[in-house]
Amino acid sequence: MTHQSGFAEVRQKIAAALARAFRKAVSADTRAVEEALALFATDRNIHPGLLRVITDFYDGGDDRREAFFTILASLDHPKVDFILNQIHAAMDTPEWLIALRADLGAVIGRLSEARPQPANLQRLTALAALFSDHFMRIFNFQYLVTRLCNTQNTSIALLKFISEKEGVHPADNWWNFENRLNSPDRIIITLEHFKMPYTPLVYIEVALSKGLIRRISRIIGESRRPPDLRRADTAIFYSVNTTLAGLEGLALGAKMITRARDYIERHYPRIRRFATLSPVPGFRDYLDRVLAGDRGFLLTAEKIDANKRGRFFTPAEARALAGALEAAGEKGAGALPLSVLLSKALGTAGWHENLPIRRAAEHPLVELTRYYLTREKRPGRGQGERLPNAYDPVANFHLSNGASIAGINYLANPSGRGMGESYGMMVNYRYERERQERNKLLYSSGKVVVEE
Repeated sequence: MTHQSGFAEVRQKIAAALARAFRKAVSADTRAVEEALALFATDRNIHPGLLRVITDFYDGGDDRREAFFTILASLDHPKVDFILNQIHAAMDTPEWLIALRADLGAVIGRLSEARPQPANLQRLTALAALFSDHFMRIFNFQYLVTRLCNTQNTSIALLKFISEKEGVHPADNWWNFENRLNSPDRIIITLEHFKMPYTPLVYIEVALSKGLIRRISRIIGESRRPPDLRRADTAIFYSVNTTLAGLEGLALGAKMITRARDYIERHYPRIRRFATLSPVPGFRDYLDRVLAGDRGFLLTAEKIDANKRGRFFTPAEARALAGALEAAGEKGAGALPLSVLLSKALGTAGWHENLPIRRAAEHPLVELTRYYLTREKRPGRGQGERLPNAYDPVANFHLSNGASIAGINYLANPSGRGMGESYGMMVNYRYERERQERNKLLYSSGKVVVEE
């Protein structure tokens, strides 16, 4: 036996003895876990068995998970960062850390609802911020792998996994989802960690077309006609999805768009324009609250009624909408304030299939959507304070990435979900590489670039 192999054997025996001692104590006292973490953080050599002690304790239920995070949160930040690095190295995959971050978020969510709030909540929130910083390094560009997925080169199991994670335009079943991909102008691009192959962290669905697509039925409709790829010059990103709860809030969607654009430029040289067809998930709730008199926003019902310079309604549109409502049985509609008139129109069952109402409501809804996207901001902490961030989360995501608004599309998604979220409104956000940084700077100062 060589000196080196003998030394390794001794170390293994010591590590095993430590692990047995910790495992014996852990059932009665969290002190063992604290000691194990301390050892992790002070010794660059990972002791076999220590991680098992930690995971055995951690898997003992919600109370133990909360205790584990509380212990971790009591340590100083450099030590926590080192422990996470050690755990990552010992596991040889970030999978357990991803689950760890998801669980931490769940613990914080549960404690946030408790009254009074627990004393450890503030420390756990600080720990969550540290986790996010750590994960930003783990999921840096250099560790991420791009993969093209379609029905020709991808396993059914992987495509089904992707379909189950689809949150923007869920398919009724697997066959419906497969139909979306069963064409050369439809692709999915995934982003994977190099130590987690064939497990998409985030993916993007893309439609290749001639010019902008302004109706979702042209992408996911059963009777859509695929374009001639020889004429296609635009990539439309119509769905971006993160697949694991522990990855939320890490800006992987922004990385995904950048990687997808790079991939498409290399493999589809005719495609030189990039845009989205995006939902406006908060618009209906916002507009309903404004029309009902909620004063928590910049826009109010009184401002709509004033209608300075015909911003939201032209006089002809107001008369047409009143006439359409009277024809539908709403007597005296012509005397109603514009906010009430619009509220009653949008409250009419199947209004978007009533041609007079549909026509009269188009300009008002487009302009109100424009106001919502460009003027309504997230409230700050101070009295009346507004952040530069758009109130709508999808708008904030794309605009903070340097996109511009290229189109506001009326009744672009008349499905039940589309009408329920946004009265069917959808938006094209355009990504232009040479203008992104300028757009980011403008957005950070509260300005939104609108191309229309």
